[in-house]
Amino acid sequence: MNIILLLSLTLSSAQAQAKGEPTLQAWWQWSGGVATPASAPALGGDFAGLKAGSSKDWRERRRVLRVKKALKLWNARLELAMDGDYKDDLVAALVLFKAIYGVGVDGTSIDAKTAELLEARERSVAQFHAAVERLPRRGRKTPAQATLYNASRKLRLPYVMGGDGTTSTDCGMLTRLALIEAGVVGEDFTRAADYQFRESLRKGVALVGFLKGQSKPRPGDLVFFQNTYDAGPTFDGITHVGLYVGETGGDRPLVLEAASSGVALHPSYYAPYAYARPVERKAVAAAERTLVASRP
Repeated sequence: MNIILLLSLTLSSAQAQAKGEPTLQAWWQWSGGVATPASAPALGGDFAGLKAGSSKDWRERRRVLRVKKALKLWNARLELAMDGDYKDDLVAALVLFKAIYGVGVDGTSIDAKTAELLEARERSVAQFHAAVERLPRRGRKTPAQATLYNASRKLRLPYVMGGDGTTSTDCGMLTRLALIEAGVVGEDFTRAADYQFRESLRKGVALVGFLKGQSKPRPGDLVFFQNTYDAGPTFDGITHVGLYVGETGGDRPLVLEAASSGVALHPSYYAPYAYARPVERKAVAAAERTLVASRP
C-alpha cells in the first residue's frame, strides 16, 4: 500500500511539473518546509534578479518569502511582513543589509553577490560566514559599516529619554554605543546629539563632521537634525541624531534612529543638517582634507 501511495504522489508531482503547476516539493518550500536536495545548487541562483513590485507568480512570491526569512535569520529585529510581497519593508531591509556588507546601495533589486550572501544565510551560519569571507575585505567591516551593524542589533528597542541602551534608548545613546563598539570613540564620548557633532569637528578625531552639501553622505554616517523639539540652547541648534543608511527614492533619506516609536529603520521625518563619518584612525587626516576644507 505504501509503495502504491508513493508512486501515486510521485506521478502527481511529475504531472504538475509538466503542466507548469506547483509540485508537492514547491508547496512544501512555500509553506516554510525544508526541501534541500542532497547536492545543493550553487549559491545565488534562486534570489538573484528579484525586483521590487507585486507579483502573482507563486514561484517568485515563494522566493521573496525565502529572502525575508533569510534576512530575519540574519537579524530577527527587522520589521518585515512575512509574505511574498517585495515592497517598501523589504527594500529598506535590503538597503541596510547591502550597506553593512558593502555590496551595493539599491534595495529595489537583488544582485548576484547579495543573493549569494542571503542564500548562504538561509542554509547555515557557517556558510554565511564563509560567503562573507569571500568579500573583498574578507569580512572586515569599515568603521562606518561596523557602526551601522551595531545599531541595527538595537532595532525595535523602546525609546526612553536617558535610556541605558540595553532595555531602552534615546537617539544619542544609540549612536554612542554603536560608535564605541566599533572602536571609533572612547567611553568618554557622550550621548548628547549636539556634543557628538561638535566633537566631530575637532581635529584628529576618528569621526569627521561636515555640513549637508559639503560631501555626499555614505551608509554609516551619523546624520544630525536641527530643532526637532524645544531643547533649549544647543550647539548649532542640533537636537537629534541618527545613522544614514541610504536612499529609497523619496525626498528623505533612509535612516536608522531612535525615534519616539523606538529604534526604527525608515525614511527620516526631517531634513538633515549635517553628517559625521566614522573613519579608520590612520585615515583621519585625509578625511578631514576631503570632507571639510576649513575646520576649527
